[in-house]
Amino acid sequence: GTVSGVADGVTSVTVTTPTGLQATSAVYVVEGTLAYVDGGKVLTRAAGGGEAEDRSGDVGASAPAWAPNGGVLYFEAGGSIVRAGDGAALVAGSWPSVSPNGNYLAVERGGQIVFANADGSLEREGPSGTTPVWADGGSVVVGGGSIQQVDVSGSGRTTLVAGAATLPALGPGGAVAYVASGELRVSGATDAVATGVAGRPSWSENGRWLAFQGAEGVMVVPV
Repeated sequence: GTVSGVADGVTSVTVTTPTGLQATSAVYVVEGTLAYVDGGKVLTRAAGGGEAEDRSGDVGASAPAWAPNGGVLYFEAGGSIVRAGDGAALVAGSWPSVSPNGNYLAVERGGQIVFANADGSLEREGPSGTTPVWADGGSVVVGGGSIQQVDVSGSGRTTLVAGAATLPALGPGGAVAYVASGELRVSGATDAVATGVAGRPSWSENGRWLAFQGAEGVMVVPV
């Protein structure tokens, strides 16, 4: 048979039987590595499936976050942000996010955003908000009743998604995925992407996929 790419993330597969009959089907191809939580552990595996690797140990871990280059993984355990690999507790807080250059952390602490160097040093208080995600080097996207983009100084706050929207995830091109009433939604789209969503969604690097925790485990859906 033959295998050929027809679009980003979609492959056409053609199979020919011994009698000459042909069947062609389009299949989704998912690339990359997922980090997710199962049973209080942060696990990683290929997005398309396969064997999972324990990256945290049994420490009651949550909220995994990759550095932009995918080389360093952070998560929350015991009220602190921990770096996978050496288990170093870096800074108190939850919902870590790593800046685009990999040099800084943004975390939530009691409804406030706290910034620190990637090694946990030089922490400083930022604007109010929850579940931060870096938008660029000078601003973060936060939840807390609606989804807003705010400068790290606390000025210039702009509403991106109004209403009861939580757990923002910023995708390539500025699209915002979020959770509202258990539905996974994307800014600018009319219909929900998925229902029964628990936890923050995560974009693939090419912006074609969203991963999320559903009733049946980790799900990956095209956008």
